[in-house]
Amino acid sequence: MFHYCYIVEHMKNSMTLYNDEGERLYLTPEERKAFLDAACKAPRTVRTLCHVLVYTGGRISEVLALPYGRIDLSSKEIIILTLKKRKKLYAKPQYRAVPVPDY
Repeated sequence: MFHYCYIVEHMKNSMTLYNDEGERLYLTPEERKAFLDAACKAPRTVRTLCHVLVYTGGRISEVLALPYGRIDLSSKEIIILTLKKRKKLYAKPQYRAVPVPDY
């Protein structure tokens, strides 16, 4: 089964765990579990938002801007418009396809 920890483990070389001020940027596995456990008690829309955030690693603004048409159920991918990469650097918007687990 696909798991968010898999993404973190395989992207360690390109990611930093702390920002320039020494603050941790990502949740620990225990924090992710507690977050998803709490989300399971929330209304469906909040629960869905929380799961998409955890399993894609997307920013809140990216996930909130996600149109339904970019959720590909057949390939189990969510196509996210990358807001981190500024448009002035690229001629076209940048997207990334993120695999998601079965529910």
